[in-house]
Amino acid sequence: MGKFNLEVITPEGRIFEGNVDVVSIKGIEGRMNILKDHTPLISELSPGAIEFKADGEMKVIDVSGGFIHVAPHKVIIIAFTIF
Repeated sequence: MGKFNLEVITPEGRIFEGNVDVVSIKGIEGRMNILKDHTPLISELSPGAIEFKADGEMKVIDVSGGFIHVAPHKVIIIAFTIF
C-alpha cells in the first residue's frame, strides 16, 4: 500500500493537504475506501465523516456533503461545509 495526496477544500479555503494511506468517505451510494492507484472517479458525497490515515494516525473531518475527484495519485474533496 502506498501513499497519495489528499486535498480537502471548502468555500472558506483548504482544510487539509498531505500524503495519506487511505481515505474512507460516504458517497451517495454508500461508503468508499480509496487507496493509491484507485480507479479514477467523480462522485457526490453524502453528509458524514471523511476518515483518512495520515502520519500513522486516523483523522476525521465531518462534512455536510460535496464532491470527490479521484485520480491515480491524488484525491480532491470539495466539501460544502465542515462541522
